[in-house]
Amino acid sequence: MTCEECHRSYMDIICEFREKDDRALQFFTDHGILPTTRDCPDCQRPCTYRAERKIFQCNTKIVDKRHKRVKRCGYSSSLYKGTWFENAKIKPNTALLFINVFLEQYFSQEICENELGLSAKSVVQWKTFCSEVCMYWMENQEPIGGPNTVVEIDKTTFGKRKVYHGVQVRCGLSVFGGIERGSGRMFIVPVEEIDSDTLAPLCQTFISGHHRLQ
Repeated sequence: MTCEECHRSYMDIICEFREKDDRALQFFTDHGILPTTRDCPDCQRPCTYRAERKIFQCNTKIVDKRHKRVKRCGYSSSLYKGTWFENAKIKPNTALLFINVFLEQYFSQEICENELGLSAKSVVQWKTFCSEVCMYWMENQEPIGGPNTVVEIDKTTFGKRKVYHGVQVRCGLSVFGGIERGSGRMFIVPVEEIDSDTLAPLCQTFISGHHRLQ
């Protein structure tokens, strides 16, 4: 599922989702993180979603021939089962606000504890969790681009500026990436050298079809 409406700023997220769990749930549903439907494993039929209890429930009528009566299937499953939130101890809107902070250039443990009401242990756990998701995404990136598609590419270095013998030096990780104009699809690759011998093969790997580079 691809979202084309996620041009929200850091403050937009805070204003839109703070203390608004239902809106956060809809956001995660729109992005495919939470399911919109679920089939009953017994009846193989779609379940009914009960928003007030956050569960999927099967209401299929079953004929009990032994006792000569009709009964309902009764299968139910949490909305969060098998998703990112199955074992989460925090509310969806808090999780969304945490991710908002996590994606900032300068992540703040203090903001997560003081403003989101999370314990130090929870902050560390969720930061690790989000980092693992980012690593999984980086290891499973798909090519972007295609016919009549513009892919904008650039390189940068993440890290801090330090002063050595009066000279300011930027230390950190060099990355090369591209973004597909219009859709926002992207790729990011860490690199040791920023030269044509390194970047050309990466373009061939991560930019598919006929394309124009900028």
